[in-house]
Amino acid sequence: MPRCSQQGAIGAVAGFLAGRLSRFQGSSQMVLFNSALVQAVSLLGLTFAPSILLIVMLLVPLSVSATLIHTATSTLIIDRCVPSKIGSVTGVAQGIPAIAGMTTPVLAGLAQEAGVRGPGVLASVAAFVGAAAAGWAAHYRHTTRKTGT
Repeated sequence: MPRCSQQGAIGAVAGFLAGRLSRFQGSSQMVLFNSALVQAVSLLGLTFAPSILLIVMLLVPLSVSATLIHTATSTLIIDRCVPSKIGSVTGVAQGIPAIAGMTTPVLAGLAQEAGVRGPGVLASVAAFVGAAAAGWAAHYRHTTRKTGT
């Protein structure tokens, strides 16, 4: 199965399971945090994978985490946004990955100057930073709900 078909099929299954996973983990924020961690580890594994078999295997959690991150982010935006602003906020939220898609090739090219694994390491570091931010946000939201501030 070609890579795009594999990612699409896995992403579709993950999309169907997103609601159950969110209920299991307690919130979309926890799904976002855990998916970001899975994505970061998968990217790091892909960067240093010694065989094509391991690469194909690591594409599965990468596909699942990408789908769950997109779903959790959309859910959080819709849940926390004023109904009259959902369209504007969703548009801005979709513009951010578009900007990242334009700048990433340049950054990856610069990172490759440092070494062949530079882009993978850069992607992994960025994913770990994103996971840390998601974890901080989930923790912050959880503690403010407990204390009522």
